[in-house]
Amino acid sequence: MPIPHVVAGAALERLFRWRVTSFPAPELDYIRYVCMVDDSRARSVLGYAPEHDLFSTLSAVDDERWVA
Repeated sequence: MPIPHVVAGAALERLFRWRVTSFPAPELDYIRYVCMVDDSRARSVLGYAPEHDLFSTLSAVDDERWVA
């Protein structure tokens, strides 16, 4: 069931304040407006190479979920 952003934000704000959830209301914007970055130009023009791959990054954030 879709929930209007205003309603979800207000509910999460109160639930977070009362420590019922650990999910703060501003995080809704990260779900609502996904940001994707294409690094191909930085790789070709600047010679950029990431220091960590996706697997090691996810493992650092949540070891139990991503480690095989």
